[in-house]
Amino acid sequence: MTVRQLLHTHASIILGLLVSLWPTLALAVGSDTGAAVPTNAGTQTSSGVNFDYWFVPAHGGGGGTADPDTWDAAQVSGTYYVTISGGGTADADAENCTASNDTATTSLELPAMSAGSNPSPQRETGLGGIVNDRASFWVQGYGGEERQSPQAVINIRSCHVNGGAVPPTTTSSTATHTASISYRPTSLPSWTWGDSSGGGSGYSSGHTYQTSSGMCDPPSITTCVDVPGRGRLFVVRFGIPLEVTYHFDDNAVGFPRLEFRNRAFPVREVQSIVER
Repeated sequence: MTVRQLLHTHASIILGLLVSLWPTLALAVGSDTGAAVPTNAGTQTSSGVNFDYWFVPAHGGGGGTADPDTWDAAQVSGTYYVTISGGGTADADAENCTASNDTATTSLELPAMSAGSNPSPQRETGLGGIVNDRASFWVQGYGGEERQSPQAVINIRSCHVNGGAVPPTTTSSTATHTASISYRPTSLPSWTWGDSSGGGSGYSSGHTYQTSSGMCDPPSITTCVDVPGRGRLFVVRFGIPLEVTYHFDDNAVGFPRLEFRNRAFPVREVQSIVER
């Protein structure tokens, strides 16, 4: 029985909800780092020991494609590595002593985080946002704590001959070197909502949309996406500025990094229909 037939049959007034025809796309998560991110790679040398450091992006970590579904592979943006290596020395005529070489590597993955929301899109438990109804958003998977890698440690033995002794004697010494990686946020996350309004701040925030996502203007990876068969959706986006630091013995090298995450968020307009 159709709605109209039902209305005529019962001769009563009902309230119906019509929603726009654009789809209720599920959660889509993504990350992109932007042009400001340095390569974060290089070599430091101290006391004959090399500290080689580099960054490896996560597979699918670009997050800059037209279809937000591909952003699901980009909850992390990659991993930082540092390898420490070196070798000892041996004086000529050193006896019963062998210089040693050693190497060790440690790594630290960037936070696996995404944007949570209430209401949630259909692929979770809900139908997305509604115009003039406040939606809540938060950072999932990371709360702003400083994170530190395990420490890489090497021990290097060198052999020394004391030629002033009679007879000459051989002694050994061991030098220990360490390396690690850490990152921490330098300020609170900032949020944009995909519409023309101002943004938000904090590990949780919220926004009241004044228009439906069907009215947004694609294409823009940071504001609005138009997915074939699904329609137009706002892009909710947060960015967290991080300071990534490589620690080498008593020295350190730091790099700024701005981590973004995106999610497509449908917002529908609700209309009331009164028929007699």
